[in-house]
This record gives sequence, structure tokens and C-alpha cells, in this order.
Amino acid sequence: LPEFHTDFVLSVLAEEFGLVGGLVLLALYLAILFVTLAIAMRARTQFARLVCGGMAATLFLHLAINMAMVM
Repeated sequence: LPEFHTDFVLSVLAEEFGLVGGLVLLALYLAILFVTLAIAMRARTQFARLVCGGMAATLFLHLAINMAMVM
């Protein structure tokens, strides 16, 4: 990549570490999403469930759009 500081994280890691680096990053993203959803399921109040679910949905949409742009 010509300019590392202006590109996306996925593209830089995929160039530096190949397929393994991209898959590790994807696994870390999925782990964060699953932990957020697990916290939402264990929340005591409806408001806390909705906040955690909204955070997980927002994070997922940002990641999906970012990865779609890179690909």
C-alpha cells in the first residue's frame, strides 16, 4: 500500500500478515461482538439489554461496511 496511515486497518493487516492476519482480525472483531451480545443477554433491565444490543448492532454495521469497502 502506498500510504499506510491513510488506509483501513483490514487492508494494512492483510498486506502485512496475509490471510492469517485478516482472519485473526476478523476473529477478534467477532469475539468482541459475541461478548457484547452475551452481556446484553445477561443484563437485568430491558434498557441495559437495548443499550448493549444497540452497541453490538452499531459495531457490526461499522465493521461490515468497512470490510465491504476494503474488499
